Amino acid sequence: MQKVKSYVKNLSMRIIAIGKKHEKWVSSGIELFEKRLKKPFDLKWDILPHSNFAEEKAREEETLRILEKIKPNDFVIFAR
Repeated sequence: MQKVKSYVKNLSMRIIAIGKKHEKWVSSGIELFEKRLKKPFDLKWDILPHSNFAEEKAREEETLRILEKIKPNDFVIFAR
């Protein structure tokens, strides 16, 4: 059990998101989520701005910006 605890203490989590400042009710939920995750993880946020392009071009640009933030050895979980 000790090995598992020490392994979990060394984990970090980085959340990369496209967005902006949220409404108060969303921010409250994010803060609660952060408190729960910070105990076992070193939690960091990378909030990237929305693209100035429209639709498909915007998705392409935002995707490229996200991919630039990911390192080769990162374990990635994608959610949309």
